[in-house]
Amino acid sequence: MAFAAQEYLDRMAQTRAAHLKNIDTTGKRIQGIYYQAARELAERAAGAKDKSLTQRWLVDYRRAVEARMKQMRTELGSTILSGMQASARLPGETVEAWLNDVLSVCGVEGSFTGVFSQTPDNVLRALLDGRMYRDGKSLSRRIWNRTDQLQGSIEEIVAQGIAQKRSALNIARDLEAYVNPKAKMPVSWLKIYPDIPFDRQIDYNAQRLARTAINHAYWAANVETALKNPFCSAMHWQLSPSHYERQVARFGEDVCDTYASHDEGLGRGNFPIRNLPMPHTQCLCATWQVVPELGDAAERLSKWINGGEDAALDESFGEWKAEKWPLTHENTGDTIKLPDEKILRSLGAKAKNYDVYDPATGEYYRFKEGTRIQDREVFAGYGSRTPLHEGVAEGLSEQCGGESEKWQHVKGFGTLDTPDGDREAEVHWFANEAVGQIKHKVKRWLDEG
Repeated sequence: MAFAAQEYLDRMAQTRAAHLKNIDTTGKRIQGIYYQAARELAERAAGAKDKSLTQRWLVDYRRAVEARMKQMRTELGSTILSGMQASARLPGETVEAWLNDVLSVCGVEGSFTGVFSQTPDNVLRALLDGRMYRDGKSLSRRIWNRTDQLQGSIEEIVAQGIAQKRSALNIARDLEAYVNPKAKMPVSWLKIYPDIPFDRQIDYNAQRLARTAINHAYWAANVETALKNPFCSAMHWQLSPSHYERQVARFGEDVCDTYASHDEGLGRGNFPIRNLPMPHTQCLCATWQVVPELGDAAERLSKWINGGEDAALDESFGEWKAEKWPLTHENTGDTIKLPDEKILRSLGAKAKNYDVYDPATGEYYRFKEGTRIQDREVFAGYGSRTPLHEGVAEGLSEQCGGESEKWQHVKGFGTLDTPDGDREAEVHWFANEAVGQIKHKVKRWLDEG
């Protein structure tokens, strides 16, 4: 089996770029969190008078540090979670866009947008709780470990500074240099703080944690989406363009090379969906779903939409089909019962209404917003046992499009907004899955008997 279809690969390239940009943006936000913390801790220390630098002052400052670290944990958690959410949405959005391409090739109006909307929430809960990791540590615990180490170092810097009778201003400068990711090590650091190595990248561990968490969110959402995508036959592992330079040339091949050459009959680098390995820390390799060419996928989807049997599509998209095309049915009786249709208010993003012609007056009315078209049923045409009158289907196809054999005659009961007020009426119309509903007409007014 070869790689994924080219149309999908083109979309995946854009998705991958968005994912990497998200990681970079999150890293810069984390730098900002450390920078702000450095400024605030330094300002608090600098505000003290030299004579107040006592053990009692140290106790008060420790409390301030503890409060600032608590705030920092919240900020880091929020920032990393935001990054995870952004990348976890990408695989589902990419597959939805590809499926919409398939629909377009089918010549069918519709959209798969929103089909995988719940996927990010599912995978994020598992990652945040630590259920995807062997050690079982949650994200909050991992963040706590990072800030707990920083808190201990800050307290030790202040304690040693006081012991060496350094001024509040000098201690403040030392603290800012230590916590600020952009600062350089003071020349006198090793002499004053010999037991506290100056971390030139104090934010590195937090950024490393963020990169890994975001990458795992992206990977997990990709796998979860693939499991729900009946067109996906495998998951592919592709080495990063920089893999040779970053890894192989310096240290030799690693596990990623093994994954990229893996082959168990699905093709080189391809894995059964559930067996796709989790990327290691800071891995830059790409993974994507193996899907068919658009034409092949469109042929399969079109047959299913038109009533063909496909258990996999039924399981994955059955609810979507029922919502998008409630008029698509097999022959199950003289008529086909349909669910009520709600007429949304015009301010809504999905608002839909219809012009209804009244033959008695020659006027057009619309359904009252917020009401429902009830007791809808197909009483002639596609799916029912009663054919349309001769020439009707062909004429509709010539005027409006759609396959002639797919036209249906439908009726329902609804409330129309007229100059005389709200009136209940039986309304008839024609429908075709590729066109929608047209030619609504009042068959009879219920208040006229």
